[in-house]
Amino acid sequence: MNEIIDELKPIIKDETPEEIVHLLNQVILYDHGFNGNIRNYSSINNSFIDRVFQDKVSNPIGLSAIYLIVAEALNIPLIGINSPGHFVLGYVDRDYSRENLEDGSVIENVEFYVDPFNNGKIIQTDNFDHWLKEIPFDLNEKQYLPATNVDIVRRVMNNLIHSIFTSGEKETAKQLLRINENI
Repeated sequence: MNEIIDELKPIIKDETPEEIVHLLNQVILYDHGFNGNIRNYSSINNSFIDRVFQDKVSNPIGLSAIYLIVAEALNIPLIGINSPGHFVLGYVDRDYSRENLEDGSVIENVEFYVDPFNNGKIIQTDNFDHWLKEIPFDLNEKQYLPATNVDIVRRVMNNLIHSIFTSGEKETAKQLLRINENI
């Protein structure tokens, strides 16, 4: 992680938000070789950051977690977006605050979305809204999509629980579900 941060720090100065995301993509996905785990999307290993670093593959939230950790270290205004079925990131204007993340109003400050699982694709807000409508998703509920750190942990845990349950360890999955409900 420190290598990624050290590589990005000198090259993101004075760049536009889109250029910053392209640089994040270059360093994380291409230079360091991280990719979406399309072969085993529901792998248990996707839920463990040490395994994500070892294997260099993960699901959308695992890859997004790497981006978020790097972004926080470099003061890049990325937030997690807990969209249905596929976790993405939102690039917000620099005036947002963590309090706005908690109340959901930060969604109004998203300039564009980023999908680390799909090669860091930038998604314009209109296209993201169109995708949500197709799910279908009520856009009036959009303020509930910004993810706090606790929301991210819950979603990772839900993915882990699903993986464990489908592997046949139903009792372990039930125990983890009870823990996750209390987070």
